[in-house]
Amino acid sequence: MPKRAPRLHLSAEYHDGQLERVEFGPRREMILSVQLDPVWNGGSDAVRRLRFAAIRNYAQVKAFFGGRSLAAEEDRFLDEIIAIVRPSETVIGIDFARRGYVELEGAKVFEL
Repeated sequence: MPKRAPRLHLSAEYHDGQLERVEFGPRREMILSVQLDPVWNGGSDAVRRLRFAAIRNYAQVKAFFGGRSLAAEEDRFLDEIIAIVRPSETVIGIDFARRGYVELEGAKVFEL
């Protein structure tokens, strides 16, 4: 992850969030389902969905996750989110505790 990349401004704080599901769509899109950490979200541990659309490097991002949609088994999670950042105006970066860091080029993000 870039050292000084600012965090992406979202309505929830995804730091320490538990990744439960990764879905890939037909229009170069990816949806992450994340259980929020209540410490950073006023006591809420709700599951929130982030939709990333129009990902220019879609094939690379999909390969980062093993080339397919993933779902956690019951009472488990796929990974933990360290940070979601914006290293440049056209890039969103996501840093995971186990998988590492991935950049989504040209993506737009929507909280569902």
